[in-house]
Amino acid sequence: MKTPDVKPILFSGPMVRAILREIEAPGTGKTMTRRVLRDQNLYREVTQEQRETLGAKYEQWTGFMGWQFVDAVLDRPGICGKGTVPPFLVGYILYVREHWQALCELDELKPSDMTPTSDLLYIADRLDSRWESRFRHGMHMPRWASRLTLEVTAVKIERVQDISEEDALAEGVPFGFDHHPIAEVYGEEEGRSYCETCGGWGVHGALGANLGVMEVDCADCDTAKKLFRALWNSINEKRGFGWDVNPWVVAVSFEPHQMNVDDFLKGRAA
Repeated sequence: MKTPDVKPILFSGPMVRAILREIEAPGTGKTMTRRVLRDQNLYREVTQEQRETLGAKYEQWTGFMGWQFVDAVLDRPGICGKGTVPPFLVGYILYVREHWQALCELDELKPSDMTPTSDLLYIADRLDSRWESRFRHGMHMPRWASRLTLEVTAVKIERVQDISEEDALAEGVPFGFDHHPIAEVYGEEEGRSYCETCGGWGVHGALGANLGVMEVDCADCDTAKKLFRALWNSINEKRGFGWDVNPWVVAVSFEPHQMNVDDFLKGRAA
């Protein structure tokens, strides 16, 4: 069996919790992620005639083979040159990096100098009390410390605004979760990341006919796609890739496993 490509992938606390929720209760959490493609100039929309006659929507510049339909490039990754291969492909194994802490006596050590230990705290777990040891950013999490492994099952290239309601739910946004407001279930800070208008409560105050204040349903977060839009902006707008920019993204579907990647690979090879 060919050894699969293994890569790290960084997730925020809310998205780690959404992955864990999916493992505990399939169909309720995160099984997709979208990442901005590095070179936005490699992609373009096809003409209306091409769309109608060929069913294609986007093209990718491949260099010596010119413009090729995106789906054709994905079906035969690398055939048009290494530069046309997206960062993730079906069959890749991804190990999740997340914010973490180790014991205080390890504070002076770089992650690369640590030996594997089970004495770790994952910030996404939001325990009642955190350790006094130093906060460590997820980008510095060593492979042995990762507790989540993702098998890539599908990949597509599109613009971020192409996301469907179904895909927005697969992104892990807590739309309609237990019929409770997001802010009630996950806290006000996380609620604001999904909707600045109502703070994740689903309702907000508005002036009534007689200038009195009344409570109305929030129209900015009444669909999973709108929740995803707010989440996307909270992460990517400051990087210049906000929702309104409509950047090209790679949309990755995956099956999550709650185990270290090397344990996962050993189990699969057995």
